[in-house]
Amino acid sequence: MFAWHQTATQPTAPAVYVMRDGQMVDVAGTIIKETTTLGVEWPEYNCKGEVTSVMTRDETYDLYRISLDGALLGEELIVDGQPAGKIAASGSCFQPIQPVPVCGMLPPACGEEDEDTGGGGCNTSGRDGALAMGLLALALVLRARR
Repeated sequence: MFAWHQTATQPTAPAVYVMRDGQMVDVAGTIIKETTTLGVEWPEYNCKGEVTSVMTRDETYDLYRISLDGALLGEELIVDGQPAGKIAASGSCFQPIQPVPVCGMLPPACGEEDEDTGGGGCNTSGRDGALAMGLLALALVLRARR
């Protein structure tokens, strides 16, 4: 399986478990870490939530390649505490797709003071990132039989 972590905020490998008889069982096998730079989009919003501009800044991310050790067909996979699908029969392996992370802060509502809303952060769910997360689940399935 593959997982991306922002180096500055998540400097450790993801935790990989399956649910077995109501218990979380660690199934992380060999972990290989590669560090790379991704172009992170930082959109600016107006008070209506419309994007007014986008700045791209290079930031360091770690790509983890994790083999699954002991995962059984049909078990629910949990990655970093989040459900990631069920283990299924594997097919051929593929390379991970590089996500395009998007970071930013929530804009103030029109007519309100511009204050820190505390609703910011980064994710890889924008554009290719959503595909990357979907492919992550598929990668987990593909690696299950190895």
